[in-house]
Amino acid sequence: MLRALLDVLYPPACIACARVLPGPGAFFCETCDTALERLPPGCCRTCAEPGTFPGGSCPRCRAHPPPFSRAWAPFAHEGPLARAIHRFKYAM
Repeated sequence: MLRALLDVLYPPACIACARVLPGPGAFFCETCDTALERLPPGCCRTCAEPGTFPGGSCPRCRAHPPPFSRAWAPFAHEGPLARAIHRFKYAM
């Protein structure tokens, strides 16, 4: 009941463009979801740089290992995802 009331007062909105979403469960509207650039499965297992690398790590991570052991990035930090992250970081 409370969820339904909140949806009426504050309808779920796309996290990238703020368009009202047709229903619960989605984070992006159809336009933004279609525009997301999904990264290919092959990437550096340390920094998630796209590509196929011998030994699993890119030359940069082999030469200068970062202070973390693993990263995973399903999407490129561009377009709707970049806007969503910006909105999250600098929301007013």
